Amino acid sequence: MGAINVPTRERPGCITALAILYWVSGAFYVIGGIVTGVLFMADGGDTAIWGLLLMFCFGLFAFFPIGLGIGLWQMKKWAWWVMVVLQGIGLLGTLGNLCLITVAENITSAIITVISSLVSGAINGGIFYWFYMHQGLFEPSYFRDKEGKVFVRPVEGKDSGLAVAILVGAVAIMCLIPIVVIAVLTLMGPQIGNVFSQIIIDLEG
Repeated sequence: MGAINVPTRERPGCITALAILYWVSGAFYVIGGIVTGVLFMADGGDTAIWGLLLMFCFGLFAFFPIGLGIGLWQMKKWAWWVMVVLQGIGLLGTLGNLCLITVAENITSAIITVISSLVSGAINGGIFYWFYMHQGLFEPSYFRDKEGKVFVRPVEGKDSGLAVAILVGAVAIMCLIPIVVIAVLTLMGPQIGNVFSQIIIDLEG
């Protein structure tokens, strides 16, 4: 019997790009955890325990964006719910920031708060609106073959959408690499090392 020609569901390019961005974010959590943990464990002694703890914490932080990226890539309904909830929380946070205008020390602080809140609200609101209007894309879709067997339609992205997603991911990596390099150099600096050593001494005391 020949292979079944399975019709596929189409994944929008913006979702592909968003999933890759979440994977990039998770990858940097992993890299940051490894680098930080190694730096702490290199000193040996009690600091090695702190290094392992930091690596574990960074791993937990990486689990969320990587898992969400997989859910978005596969167009899972739970990923839709997570995105809607996250953007809703972001909108509430924006309203909270606007309330800070009443306690702003000067007009400059108030203007900065308003501008940052409007930009953040526009981004969160736009993402929330898109997911709300395209909820049906994340519903599981089924089809029945000639023998009456029911199959789930797999998700497939457009080549153009994948190209855009790869481009966005590459740009994100190029922007984040300098930040990681600066963070690593800062952690390796003798002054920061002395601060951590003093913290350990205080904890032991």
